[in-house]
Amino acid sequence: MCPHPDRSLKLGRCCAVLDHMFDAHLEAWFTGMMPDGIDRAEVVLVATADSPPDAAAIIEQSIMISPTDGFETDADSLFDSHRRSVRVLRQVAPAMSPGSCDEFSGALRPGEELYFGDGLGVRIRNYGVADFESLDVPTAFIISDDDDFSAYLRDADTAWNSGAFAPYVTHQSALIANLACLGGAGDAAGPLNRLYVDDDGIARTSPVGRGLGALEDGLQALHRRWQRGNAVSVWPDTVGLEDVVSDGDRVAAFSERPWIGRYVSALRALRVARATGRVAQQVSGFSARLTPGLPLSEAPDRVDAPVLARFGAIYRALDPVGRAQIGLDPGQLRALELVLGGADMAEVPDAGAACQWLLAHNVARSWCLAVREATAASLA
Repeated sequence: MCPHPDRSLKLGRCCAVLDHMFDAHLEAWFTGMMPDGIDRAEVVLVATADSPPDAAAIIEQSIMISPTDGFETDADSLFDSHRRSVRVLRQVAPAMSPGSCDEFSGALRPGEELYFGDGLGVRIRNYGVADFESLDVPTAFIISDDDDFSAYLRDADTAWNSGAFAPYVTHQSALIANLACLGGAGDAAGPLNRLYVDDDGIARTSPVGRGLGALEDGLQALHRRWQRGNAVSVWPDTVGLEDVVSDGDRVAAFSERPWIGRYVSALRALRVARATGRVAQQVSGFSARLTPGLPLSEAPDRVDAPVLARFGAIYRALDPVGRAQIGLDPGQLRALELVLGGADMAEVPDAGAACQWLLAHNVARSWCLAVREATAASLA
């Protein structure tokens, strides 16, 4: 709700946008990627009405047990295991109404709707029918068969080859489920961050993912199995889609599209921009550069590089993982596009200042530091 609905039409529009946004925990669970505003040390557990009623307690108990009891673990996982918390989103029994923001009615199947106790409603739809959805409420598009996967790849190809992004892939009310399995980063896609438990009591990272074992096996054991399952693939998180897309098909598709990670980065950045009322007309690197006459490089831009986009007559740099964004003048734009294309920052007069401009506004911080470090090393 808007705190002051009579303040202005602009504020009212902003509030209306926020009313149609996903809860951050739900976004993390659906996509396997972390949005701003969520603790990376939190496990989001989605449980059906028929799943074990003590599912959360079982997970919490396994967190309290030292992960070195009975198996080896790396230092990072050991540290993580002692500071995990669990948030449970539980389905209520049929004919019952959800009584809190962490309870929902409905089902996690395409064609169904979820209704949470705080009034949030979420449609679940096949990705293949995305073009027919109105997106007047939050909608999660699911890859549930080969046709959905083919539709996802067609939209990616169109964006890469022509620069035209399908309107639903960047809409602030839409999410593509399992983006971590679809070319995105998989570091938050495992059981240390998201779990799904059905009536069989078997833990998965998504309803279409591989069964990782019983909850009683403990969080660390589930995480270890998830790591082993993914170790055989060259692309992150095959486990989360295993029931509907074979890893062979996934690897073949993404090997033909080495830019798929950059596509996922652009989707997230454009979706965040769209939530502020800005709709991009053109994105650098997708079929062309924004600076007239500047050619594309053979390699795609890095996934952590700023997403440079044109909004009408204005150019903006968007952070690929956070919510930060900042305007650019044509000189800054050209300098950044040259560096994105592989030019040494030391050879581009305005590049250092443009990079500092991004750092000052917390846009693409890791990329800026990396290119500055590479420049320093080349001059040493």
